Amino acid sequence: MNSKKEESENIVPNRLKISNEEYEDWQVKICEIKLPDDCFEIIYQLRQQIDNLVPSPYISDRRWKKAIHLLQASAFLMGVMQYQL
Repeated sequence: MNSKKEESENIVPNRLKISNEEYEDWQVKICEIKLPDDCFEIIYQLRQQIDNLVPSPYISDRRWKKAIHLLQASAFLMGVMQYQL
């Protein structure tokens, strides 16, 4: 992230690259990953604790949704269709 290299330089070998079609397919499958209610409860509790901080940092709903999407992506990349705590 701190590198000064040219960003347009793609150093990933062709055998490791994914196609646009594969990426789009992954996005659909990632959204199908089921998260248990316990996971949402933990996120809710974390959100409440952050809201009670003084001063309280603002974290948008969009950011919380992205965090959930990251949990789903993690489960997908591990090859499971339901996230386990």
